[in-house]
Amino acid sequence: MALVEEEASECLQVLESLLQTCVTLAVDTDPDTFVMITRFKCPLLQDFRLNLLWEGNLMLKDTYGVDMGHTLHFLSALKRMKMRQISVASIAQLGMIWTNLVELKIKNFDLTPEYVQVLRQCQNIKTCYLIPASPPRIIGQIPSAQSVTLPKLQRLRVCSAHLDALSSLLFPNLRELQIEISAAWRHPHRLLSDIVVETLNSSGCQLRRLRMTRGPLCRSIGDLRQILAATSSLRWLEIEDITSMTFFSGQVVMEALARPSPWDHNGVLLVPKLRNLTLSFGGRSYALPSSLEVERLIASRERVVVHLGLKSGLEAFDIKLFATDWQKKTTWRKTKFGNVVRDVIEAFPGSSSEHAGISMAA
Repeated sequence: MALVEEEASECLQVLESLLQTCVTLAVDTDPDTFVMITRFKCPLLQDFRLNLLWEGNLMLKDTYGVDMGHTLHFLSALKRMKMRQISVASIAQLGMIWTNLVELKIKNFDLTPEYVQVLRQCQNIKTCYLIPASPPRIIGQIPSAQSVTLPKLQRLRVCSAHLDALSSLLFPNLRELQIEISAAWRHPHRLLSDIVVETLNSSGCQLRRLRMTRGPLCRSIGDLRQILAATSSLRWLEIEDITSMTFFSGQVVMEALARPSPWDHNGVLLVPKLRNLTLSFGGRSYALPSSLEVERLIASRERVVVHLGLKSGLEAFDIKLFATDWQKKTTWRKTKFGNVVRDVIEAFPGSSSEHAGISMAA
């Protein structure tokens, strides 16, 4: 017994010494061990990943939490934090660290009033990923509050179920937005496309990259046009639908992007600065554009470039189809000589990918 205690003491001494110079630290452990570790100082720690293991019973997380009050000296220099399975009560004790963070990533995220308060304090945050639990949840009543600007936020990943509840946050310098669609969630009174447009217009941001992933975002192509009309500065657009009964098809999206329609403001072509377009669908049978139609789309974007005096038009267009036992990716890319090169990659489990490359004149 004495030998075991001596070895444990030596291990703790080594750990304490290592933590003195530690800049990056990942902790996957039970709450008691974490509390023991944080009794040491870690003055140089800037990048911290914390995943607390609750012995298979996550109900303990919300019942007991972890006392974080004594960990502030441990996290005094922190700039980037990734966390999972941390209770709301524990989060509330870390008030002093939020203003210093430039990156925050939370997995199994449930939106609560406490988390909204945390986000309002993140005045230096540049990257924020709020990856929801499944299904996503809003716990408690999110109170209305005066708007707060996060002036440095550039990259945001958020679930559709949480977007409206975060309306008090403004991000005028946001450049990249990923909206993870929850097919099971529906706002009782509003369309998600309206919420997205209102969020972007309130912040006045000039998005460069927009990703709408996992599920159907809109009821109709008119809703999609509404979103794209509010994001005219886009360079990259990705639309993904993995549901079995998708609304979107490659053909429909192509038509929305290729030509003006009566719904567009002043008949202007949508997202004229678009460089890269990716469409991803979870199945084989969706209506897809032909190679000729893709060439026409690229040509139509080139005409916009000439008309508006822009430097470049659509440079890459990907269509991805995937299932559990099969996937296919078709890529069209414009070369520096003005030609369009098409690559097709098809893969099956247990076999090598089939690849074909075809060069076409634009």
